[in-house]
Amino acid sequence: MDQPVAMLIKPSITHFFLSFLLIGPAVFAQELQDPTRPPASLLSGVGLSPVASGPVLQSILIGADRQLAIIDGKTVKLNGKFGNQVLVRLTETEAILREGKGKHKVLHTLRLFPDFQIKPVLAGKKAKLSNTGKPIP
Repeated sequence: MDQPVAMLIKPSITHFFLSFLLIGPAVFAQELQDPTRPPASLLSGVGLSPVASGPVLQSILIGADRQLAIIDGKTVKLNGKFGNQVLVRLTETEAILREGKGKHKVLHTLRLFPDFQIKPVLAGKKAKLSNTGKPIP
């Protein structure tokens, strides 16, 4: 009588361990953090600039045989249409869209880096820096 009970217990223990090996890693797995994700303090929305409500310029390609911009994921050639606007000018950092014609035309300037501004530097003047690297007035 002891032998049939042992036969019943042995397969059930084996099944338990096999199921643990198959299911266990999924149950105990931890979600990996994305190393490229910005810190939580940046994601909280505190101090962030407002999100652009209009079209977003994502890239500009200027070459000998092509001039195009990628706006909201769509490729727009120079003098091509983007919705009801026409791409009329491209520079290395800007795309200018014209909406309407004649007296009713409106120009919209899209910048690759909308928060970046180039500030002129006075020629011939060197800034004096303190030990902390900040300019001395």
